[in-house]
Amino acid sequence: MAFKVRVRGGILPISANDDYLWELSPNTNIFTPNYQSVNPNPSIPRYLTMAPKSKGASASNHNRTSKSLFKSTTSTTSKPRSSIPPSPFSLPSPSLLPLLSQLSQKHIYIPSLDASPRAFKRKIFLVPVLTNLAIIALLVWRIYTILPHYISLASSFSSISSSLTMSLILRRFLSFSLDYLLYALLLPWPREFFLGTKSGSPVLWRSAVGLRDIEVVIRRSRSWDAEVLVPGIDVVEPDGAARRRFDEEVRKATSDAAMREKTGYILLNSAWDLDWRAMVFAQQMVDAGDASLADFRTKALVHSRAFGWVMWDEGASGGGREEEGRRTIVHFKDVLTSMGKEGLFFKWIELVQFESAKEGGFTQERREKTMGRAKEMFEREGVDFEKFWDSVGGMEGMPGLDLR
Repeated sequence: MAFKVRVRGGILPISANDDYLWELSPNTNIFTPNYQSVNPNPSIPRYLTMAPKSKGASASNHNRTSKSLFKSTTSTTSKPRSSIPPSPFSLPSPSLLPLLSQLSQKHIYIPSLDASPRAFKRKIFLVPVLTNLAIIALLVWRIYTILPHYISLASSFSSISSSLTMSLILRRFLSFSLDYLLYALLLPWPREFFLGTKSGSPVLWRSAVGLRDIEVVIRRSRSWDAEVLVPGIDVVEPDGAARRRFDEEVRKATSDAAMREKTGYILLNSAWDLDWRAMVFAQQMVDAGDASLADFRTKALVHSRAFGWVMWDEGASGGGREEEGRRTIVHFKDVLTSMGKEGLFFKWIELVQFESAKEGGFTQERREKTMGRAKEMFEREGVDFEKFWDSVGGMEGMPGLDLR
């Protein structure tokens, strides 16, 4: 939309983004945009002002004249900016807006779903728990053994003697250095694990969420994102080093090889951290019914200067996801065949197809009932249901049951 303002001596063209409805205030002669019906994250254009009418005119004439001076027309020469980001980006679901308001625009996020068996999640989580408890025990033991020495050393400062030797000074220096390293290197581990000072902690997350069949996982980019989220450069633009680095890191993090057979906790690495506080918030949204688990399938979330928060998902068109699903089914069939249970594979497929074809679609409630019936079917064939899915890396990528 373009506006033309009639003024003395000609017409002043005003170019405006047609995402906005521009309104004229008769009292101030100021064009201002109405933001009630637009994307919540647009770049806000400057106010457009007109020179006031001559001082000799009355207020009533001023208002009437102002309304007659301005006229809105449609221009065919002005090309509006699209409100839809370029592929493979898209606008996120409105149900994710409460979560997005909690995230930092300085980082890139990858939500996903962890459908690993509960027993497997418990084992994985016990490893860092025991490790950090061992670190705490070591620090407590060190304090218990060295504290009397430091107390006696402090009391000896008042009576300095000349009996200090080089070997004694060296021993004290090494003792101080060891304790400093224990404090500086080891203490942050249990502190972040149990309490958390940045984005929550694993213990607080597990305490709030518990162990579930399906859990929301949210990864947050580490320091490499400074090369992508560069001031003045929009990550959605197809060209440039920032976009290439973004695509490289996100593809690597969301690939089948990176996510198969891994619980959310194992997804921690040098490129991605876990946002524990956001994971608790997302799980609470699901519990309250404000969002569904499907809203947290694997994708990337990044803030664009032009479009606000956008969602990156190269598999949204279906091609990549279909190929991954085909490989998952083949692997699933091969494992059952190697166990001499190929018939169980076809019974499973028949069950899933029957339930998903019912009116209303394959809802989450229907999936859970299907899982219960499948578990009974597997156990009748002498196959431990949970151990089997553990052996094939969970249900990620399984068409109809893929919760990523």
